[in-house]
Order: sequence, then C-alpha cells, then structure tokens
Amino acid sequence: MQTSYKWLMEWVDFSFSPQELAERLTGIGLAVETVEPLFPKLDGVVVGKVELVEKHPEADRLTVCTVSLGAEKKRVVCGAPNVQSGQKIAYAPVGSKLPNGAQIGLANIRGVESAGMICSEFELGLGADKDGIMVLDGGVIGKKLSDELGLEDWKIAVELTPNRPDCLSVAGIAREIAALVGGKLKHPKTSFKEMDEPASRFVSVQIADPERCPRYAARLVRKIKVGPSPFWLKKKIIAGGMRPINNAVDITNLVMLELGHPLHAFDFKRFGSTRVLVRRANEGEKLKTLDGVERVLTVEDLLITSGKVGTALAGVMGGMESEIQNDTTEVLLEAAYFEPRGIRRTRKRLELMTESALRFEKGTDINVIPMALDRAAQLFAELAGGEVLAGSIDVYPKPKEPLKLALRPIRMAQVLGAEITSPEVVDYLTRLEMTVTPGKELTVIVPSFRVDIKEEADLIEEVARLYGYDKIPSKQHGGGPLVPKLPAFEAAVDRLRELLTGAGFSEAVNSPLGNPKIFARAGFAEPYAALANPLSEELSILRPTLMVSLAEAAGRNQAGGNLAVRLFEFSKVFRPGNPPEERWRLGLVLSAAAMPHWRERGRTADFYDFTGVLEKLFAAFLSLPLQLARRESLPAFLEQEYELKVQGKSIGLIGELSPEWIKELHFKKPCYLAEIDWEAFLNLASPEKIYVPFSRFPAVERDAALSAPMELLVGDVLDEIRNAKEPLLGKFELFDLYTGPQAGEGKKSLALSFRYRSNEKTLTDVEVDAAHEKLVGRLVSRFGLVWRKQ
Repeated sequence: MQTSYKWLMEWVDFSFSPQELAERLTGIGLAVETVEPLFPKLDGVVVGKVELVEKHPEADRLTVCTVSLGAEKKRVVCGAPNVQSGQKIAYAPVGSKLPNGAQIGLANIRGVESAGMICSEFELGLGADKDGIMVLDGGVIGKKLSDELGLEDWKIAVELTPNRPDCLSVAGIAREIAALVGGKLKHPKTSFKEMDEPASRFVSVQIADPERCPRYAARLVRKIKVGPSPFWLKKKIIAGGMRPINNAVDITNLVMLELGHPLHAFDFKRFGSTRVLVRRANEGEKLKTLDGVERVLTVEDLLITSGKVGTALAGVMGGMESEIQNDTTEVLLEAAYFEPRGIRRTRKRLELMTESALRFEKGTDINVIPMALDRAAQLFAELAGGEVLAGSIDVYPKPKEPLKLALRPIRMAQVLGAEITSPEVVDYLTRLEMTVTPGKELTVIVPSFRVDIKEEADLIEEVARLYGYDKIPSKQHGGGPLVPKLPAFEAAVDRLRELLTGAGFSEAVNSPLGNPKIFARAGFAEPYAALANPLSEELSILRPTLMVSLAEAAGRNQAGGNLAVRLFEFSKVFRPGNPPEERWRLGLVLSAAAMPHWRERGRTADFYDFTGVLEKLFAAFLSLPLQLARRESLPAFLEQEYELKVQGKSIGLIGELSPEWIKELHFKKPCYLAEIDWEAFLNLASPEKIYVPFSRFPAVERDAALSAPMELLVGDVLDEIRNAKEPLLGKFELFDLYTGPQAGEGKKSLALSFRYRSNEKTLTDVEVDAAHEKLVGRLVSRFGLVWRKQ
C-alpha cells in the first residue's frame, strides 16, 4: 500500500516526522519499505499568469506569450496548443533546472527572444500529460509552485502482511496511527444535495447469488461533465501509486484509496437497462473487459449484468460496453461486497490482477459500502457538476452480525509473559475502534473492517502490538540440557555454513518457485513439479535445480556493481510425483577475483579456484578424494560440465556458465556453478574422526615434472597415484600446470610434489628414490607421459 505523509495528516493529527512515522508503523507490524519525496524538487519554478498570447512572426505553430510574475513580466515562446491568455501557469525562469535535467536558458527561437519556459506536467515530473502546458486552478502569482501545490510531501510505501486488508487504504493506516497517539480519525465529508427524484424510480437491483454477493448498493448521478481532475485529486491518485485518468475515474479510485473499498462507475446510458442483475456467468459466456480483451467465462465467474447481457466482471474489471467516456453524462455508481474466494479464483484463472481484485480477494468491509457510495456521489457533485438522485438502492438480504469475542486476562498473561492491566487492555482495544465490556472476561465487539480478527489469540496480538513488542520480557524455561545435541543432519548443515562462510561465501535464499520456460531453455528438461494454482506462469513450477536461481542472483549482484560474488544456497529441489519428490541440494556460485595473495594480485578466480573450494569441503566431511568426470551431453546453461564423484558414484555437478547466459545475466566476469546432492554426500561422510598418530620421523620431498597430452585429465593422474597405494607416500599435490608454447604442440606440463615418510624410521635417499621411481614410472607407463629429469 502506498500513500503520502500529508495525506495521512489530513486523516489524523500526529507530530511524527516521516522517518519517525515509518519507525513507529514498523514497530506495530506495518513494515514501511520506502520513505522518499513524492515529487522532484522544482527549485525556481513559480506561478505565472499568461497576460497576452500573440502569433509568432516566423512560425505558425508557435506563440509569443507575455507572462506576468507580479513584479515583472517575461516574454516566452511557447509551442503548446492549449495556451490562452488569463491562465495561471507554471513558469521556469532562466537559470532553473527541470527534473529531467534540462537547464533553462535565454533562447532565441526563430528570431524571437524567449526568457524561460511555460511547463507541462510531464516536464515538471508531476504527471504524464505532455501534450500541453499545465494549467493551474488558481494560485498567487510569483509564489513558488511547490508551495502553491503542496508538493513537499513524502511517499510512504507499506509492505502489508496478507491478513491486514484493512490497511489497503489511507483510513486503515491512519487508524493505526490514531491508535498509536490516542487520536481520532477525521473522515472526509460526505454531505451533498440530493435531487427530489428517487434513484429507485430508475434503477432496480437483484442478486441471484447472495453467497457470492451478500450486498450490492447503487446510486445514480446525472448531468456530469467528464474532464481533467483538479491537481489536488491527481496528486492523491499519484500518491496512491496510480495514474490519473479523468475526474470520473479518479473519483472512484480516490474513494478506493481512501476507504479501501473498490467502486465501479457505469455509463448509465450505455448500460442497456434499468435493471442490475448480479448472477453467475453461463459456461462459455463472453465479456470484453476494459483492457480490450474478450474473456471466455465459466459458471464460477460472477457477472454484473443489465438483466441479460454482462456489463462487468464482478470485483475484477468493468466491461467495454458500459465504460465511462468523454461524452458520458449519467453515471451508475456501484458499491458491493463480493466473496473473496470467488474473486480470487476468477482473477487467477484469467490472470487478471487489478487494484479492485486485490482488495476484494483479501476481504473488504461490508459495512463501509454506504459511506463509500456517498463519498463518491459527493465528489461527482463537487468535481463533475453532477446531480445526485435521492437515496440509494441497497440490497442487503442478511446483514452481517458483529463478531463478539471473549478475552481472558489470565490467558493473555500466559501467552505474552507480561502483566498488562485491564484498563490498559481496554484502552488499547478501544483505540482500535473495538467495543469492550469490562468484566472477569472482557467482551470485545470486533469492527467489521477487521476481517483478520477471528479468535482470542488475535485480540492478544493486537494488545501486544500497542503495548510494544520490545516491552515483553524474555524468559528462559528449564527442562533439558543447556545446549542440546543437534541432530546429525542439522549439525552437518551448521558445519557446512561455517566452512563456506570462512571461505568467503555468503548464503543466498531464493524462491523455490520458477519459470518452466527459463529452465527448459537452460537445458533442464521436463517433467517439472507444477503448482496446481500458480500465481503466474513465471512462478508455476518448483525448482528442479538450484543453479538457475543462483546464477540469476549472482548476475543481479554484478549488474548492480558487486563484482565479487561468492554465494551458496542450501535448499530443496523437486521432481514430479504425488506428492512431489524432494531432495536437499547444496548449490554454489563463484564469479569474482581470486582470494588475495601476496604473489599475485587482481587475478580473476578460475575453475581451479572453484574446485579448490570443493576439495576443502570434501576433505572436511569425507575421508575419500573428490573426482571429476567430464560429461559429454551438456545443457545449454553450461559451457563445460563435470560430474563430482566419490568412489565412482556421482553426487553432483560442476561447470562454467555458457557465454550466452553470461551475456543474458549481465556478468562482468566468468561464472562457475556447482550443485551437490547433499543427502548422498552425507551418506558417504565419515561418521566420526579417527585419530592417527603423527610420525616422529622426518619427511622427504621429491618433485616430478611430466609432459602430458593436452586431453589428459589431471584428476586421472591423481587417481592413479592414489590407486598405487605406495606405503611411504604421505601427501602429494599438483603445484603447477603449464600449457604455453614451450610445453610443445598438444602438450601440457604437470608439476607434482610428493612427500614420503615412514612411521618406523628415518628414510634414506635410496629408499625414497626407489619409491619415487616406482610411483612416477607407473604414471609414465599408464598415461604415456614424459618425465623430464634434471
């Protein structure tokens, strides 16, 4: 929900600054995401008056305007078709700067000097209209435009939890502020003059499905004139995150933003009947909605009809046939309550999200309907010159009984662990517009706008919010060991996080939902575990792999300027089934500079750096070596890919992101990805560490420089050394790999280090040389290597 600071001040008195207000609202559960200026700064722009409009001597489409600023006058060349003498306008003087970066200077336009600029809404960043200049409703000549229009305001965006639809309105958020400060809401006026003729003489309402539509009310307004909205109304529509259209549409949107209840306005002359019938659609019935799309409906969809023909998709979107147009003079105003689940089913099936559907599917206040209808009628009379017929047609067959709940102070103390007095509880709930009857148990009548409050626990939460979560004491409870032993799986995950964060990685948390088209294009083939009721096609399956989400997250980081990306994610992947098959996976992504070292600076991390991280991980959990095996059939997502194997068993994948995806995801550096089957990995992990005594005798080191074919995998060479099981060999490693021209065509040079040691005695050179010759000779014989001895 988005609103503005000054709009909230119209509804309730408070003294918080915008930042303080954000903190206080967040503290009671309404998380404020954004506090920022509602409009850009307009330094230097003032109110002017066009006194004279003359034709430009050298251009048919230009005019020369004399603009009065009070103490002085300026000549301005203007190309807008709507400029007229007598208008109050927004004038940008020479030296001012517009929000789009344009610097206003003294110009000579086709031989006429132009001092300044008469601005449009678009040029000032105040709207989308750029076809003509902004014409003000009034104003003091020479006054700052920002002061005249009240532009110094702050946008406040609140992230609401799904159970608080009452706060999808200015009234709802203002009500929370009133509860904080102990104030009262200041509702806007809804008084207006009604005509003598009753609306019921010209309109009737029938509800054929009262379960899906328990209440439907209507008013009739005649002789309206559709036109631009005044700026104060446009400002509020913009503050609510919407786009101003015209006075008729903006009025219904304003009431929705103010009170949280959507309205719809029909062109009554185009409605086609004096009868409003609310019914289920016929199977296959069609309706062209306001977005120009012809919708094919089912019996699950609710329609507003003119008796026979559908005119609106109830609670979701109006129909084209009865749309408000520039020549509309009679308006039928609708305010109704629609059952939330039905609206949600229709909206999801048609993939049609609107502000109206958002509110109806979460639950609106059935008892605010008369106020919303009267507020809209008052605005049509005031802003569109309408004549409101007497009375409304309000069909409400079974009025909703108020919900009564009992609140036990003893139970509240048990839940919260805080002693809150009964008068305090009554005060908190009364501030939230609940009616409270004191007693041993408090009897609470819940207002109809709080559709989220259904039981005693909800009332306790409301008390806790206003009492202050920070005041509730923390309590320790006995009953077990101080630090209970973690289950093996969780202990392994904790160890994993410790190891990877120590290696410079950060943990990522991505959505388990994904787009099947992206996974298919990346080469991760169907079938997928699909959702029965997805929010959208982009979030319609459960992920079959972590790699795509991790690559997207890393790409976003690099596109945003964070070039050092080391991320891991521990989550589940899914395969289709009933229920879907779930597997824990560990995903890693590396796209960064190599870890700093005094011998080399600024080097980009490569495949070997990435495999080094995995080797450390495997060494920490397994007493078995990591093996890599090249895969021939590669998904489009990866340029090269290897299987991660232990004792010949595949437990994961590692690879480099392909150039196509590097470009698409906006990477600045190469990207390497790995995914490990965590459950298979843990099954191979050593259950416990076994102590091996350290040899008291010194080690002897030998190196070997070997010339090998380019296609030979280093992993195969290392595996052969392990398989030799030389009893004197303690440790070995590859410490250099050279593939330059001096290695020879189609060749590469491997430099291996061997450490020999005995647990029983000090080895002689003869014994070490014999073991070394035997081991390296085995490699030469097995792979056709050339041993370059010095």
